[in-house]
Amino acid sequence: MNGTDKPWRIEQRGIECVHDTERHGNTRELFYIWFAANIGFLGLLYGAVIVSYHLTFWQGVMAGFFGSASFFLVGILGVTGKDTGIPMLMAARRPFGPRGNVLPSFVSWVNLLGWETVVWVTATNAVLSLVQAVWNFRLGTLGTTVLFLCLGAGTFLIALYGHATIVKVQKWISLIFGISTLAVIVELSVHHKVHMIPVAHPGSFAGAFLPAVSLIILGTGLSWVTTASDYTRYLPTHTSPVRITLATFFGAAIPLVAIVVSGMLLAPVFPGFAASPNPLGELGAGLPIFWVIVFWITAIVGLLTENILAIYSSGLTLQTMHVRIPRPWTAVVEFLITGSIGLYFLISNSSFINTFQTFLGLIGSTLAPWAGIMLMNILKPHMPNLKNGRSCTPESDDPEITAVPAVQLKGGWNGFGLPALSSWLLGIMTTLAFASSPMWNGPFAKSMIGTTQLGFLVGFLVSFLAYGVFLMSERLPRA
Repeated sequence: MNGTDKPWRIEQRGIECVHDTERHGNTRELFYIWFAANIGFLGLLYGAVIVSYHLTFWQGVMAGFFGSASFFLVGILGVTGKDTGIPMLMAARRPFGPRGNVLPSFVSWVNLLGWETVVWVTATNAVLSLVQAVWNFRLGTLGTTVLFLCLGAGTFLIALYGHATIVKVQKWISLIFGISTLAVIVELSVHHKVHMIPVAHPGSFAGAFLPAVSLIILGTGLSWVTTASDYTRYLPTHTSPVRITLATFFGAAIPLVAIVVSGMLLAPVFPGFAASPNPLGELGAGLPIFWVIVFWITAIVGLLTENILAIYSSGLTLQTMHVRIPRPWTAVVEFLITGSIGLYFLISNSSFINTFQTFLGLIGSTLAPWAGIMLMNILKPHMPNLKNGRSCTPESDDPEITAVPAVQLKGGWNGFGLPALSSWLLGIMTTLAFASSPMWNGPFAKSMIGTTQLGFLVGFLVSFLAYGVFLMSERLPRA
């Protein structure tokens, strides 16, 4: 095992390839990684929203399942890691080109940093609620600042240590806080005497079920597609692609579906839960003091675990944009950036954070067309597969040298993969044409696709097919 990829030793490797002799681990690690990242209680909000669509209980369960199925795509793209030994956005240099890849990398970086900030602020507010509920004490500006920085420092420190430490931490969080999450949900259900309320008329497929599924996809699996191979590149090259995909899916889907269904059961007890400015505070109110403490600690850890992955991956993404700083220092840079933004939101109590979340949702929807191109890049039969030995040179540790080169397609120019970039932009325009949000309404927002919030899926298909056409044109006989 590479000495820099052991638990509690700072991983020095950034976007450089992982060679065969340094591969280790198994797919159980993926299960723990994605399980821990999906135990956050904010998943209860999805259940509450599902109830607002007037779906039946079983319709809601199916919506949760199909929404979490977006992690199948994360698993499929993750196979790239064990084949190439490089992070996801480094693999994207192959279709997009070393220079052309900067644009999608920047979009992914903004998306990850934005959600890091939102989750960090939310976790801090959760601790403030715990202090208020247990000790009836309010922290001032200085105390809130110190608390915010301490929470961030602990999370960023784990990401700074790198891959092996993240695997170890996520495993124990999955085991310990998976149990506490289940216990808290059972206690909430018993305490508030939840029960299934029958719906006289099931929600319509187009008007209720599909929007619910779309909401869960956009908020869960789709936001992780650009990080998929970051956590599979250390796996041995002989690891089964099927096992990688299934471990990713089940690791994410098991806690996610369970929490979404719990949110459905709790929503009737808290009618304003989905629209509340402090939904977790509403849930925790009235519990016995022991369970209040367990509830808030579990909620805080559930929030921060997904931030660990986001910080690590956004650091690799920063390097992908040709920023020449060592990987451990990327965590420090991002601590300063997200900390400054988050502290402003927290101290000023700015309402702009809601607009900021809308902006991030809009940015995240552009990742679907990117995923379509990467999926076509994996599935195309006529291009040689990228295996570890072909993408890495053992004698070189320079990430700019060991980077996967751009595919030499017609239209490739000066480090820009124009076919991939054109397909991506076409998919983005399609997605935005159907988008409907407080910040942007596309010309087709009122169409069936727009009202069902499936514009991202159409954008995915457009990019997938457009890039496939470019690849097919390379195979046509020339006169």
